[in-house]
Amino acid sequence: MRSQENRCTYCVSAHTMRGKRMGMTDEELALTREAGDADPHDDAVLRLTREIIRTGGRVGDEELARARAENVTDAELAEIVAHVALNTLSNYFNHLAQPDLDFPEIAV
Repeated sequence: MRSQENRCTYCVSAHTMRGKRMGMTDEELALTREAGDADPHDDAVLRLTREIIRTGGRVGDEELARARAENVTDAELAEIVAHVALNTLSNYFNHLAQPDLDFPEIAV
């Protein structure tokens, strides 16, 4: 999702290819890119991730309470922040390096 928010064509394309190889449908992939999922826990994780990205980690109590109501744990919160940081690094590097795509391009 960070790749979608950062408009990183390379990463969104790579993640989409991997998702398809894991058996995700086009609909599931599109929903994930928009911070949603049919599973309530996964949906809460994705929505909270988007909120962390958009607020720089300054998530309001209400959003955090919604995530906790879907059993998002402290360990998951830490993992989400770590993934956001790692994906930001990857996205920015790809923006700078402009690598050639060696898989189908997904428009962001």
